[in-house]
Amino acid sequence: MTETELQRLESALGKSVDRQYLAHWVSEAIRDVTRLSILPSAPELRTDLMRMAREGRQWLRHATEYSDTFLPRQRSALDLLLPAAEAFLESIDFMAAQAAASIKAGRRRTHLGRLAFLDRMIGIAKRAKVRPSTPMRAIPTKRPPPPFFQFVFEALAISRDVIASSPLPDSQKAAALSILRIRSKEALIKVLEELRGRISDYQDSTHGLVERQRK
Repeated sequence: MTETELQRLESALGKSVDRQYLAHWVSEAIRDVTRLSILPSAPELRTDLMRMAREGRQWLRHATEYSDTFLPRQRSALDLLLPAAEAFLESIDFMAAQAAASIKAGRRRTHLGRLAFLDRMIGIAKRAKVRPSTPMRAIPTKRPPPPFFQFVFEALAISRDVIASSPLPDSQKAAALSILRIRSKEALIKVLEELRGRISDYQDSTHGLVERQRK
């Protein structure tokens, strides 16, 4: 990251931050997005896993049907393979069921890469002792957004520029940029509030803000 970009982030946050720390964790957040951007969506994962289990069982069935033609050594290997393969395929069934359960009808889920990115931003703010406050959604106001919210917007913009100018393949670049493209300010506020928890639970410590454990 350039010195100018780091200055923009620090200015938005309104607090002095160790530049090496800031550059490292924003860069890690960008890597999170690019790495997670190539993972399949929950529906795609469910479909792929179900196909894998189906084709795996089909292969095992064919191997069993032809077992009489195998040499003793091959039949012995097949006998060892069958229980291990079935256990593996059962685990694939379980993963497919988890992927299916994560798909909510009529509800657009937040991409894991976006959650990872925003969680990094909350961590940076906590280290700088800046509360991860967001604008109030229900009450319109002319007051500027809290420093943390301005910092997140600046980080999103800078990260999009970094990815757009990177040597990543075009398909991965497009997928990563779509993760960092926010539909609306209200949608961003909602995700941030879910990630950060209650602002009233934050308190100072020698290493930044920490969340008070609720009983």
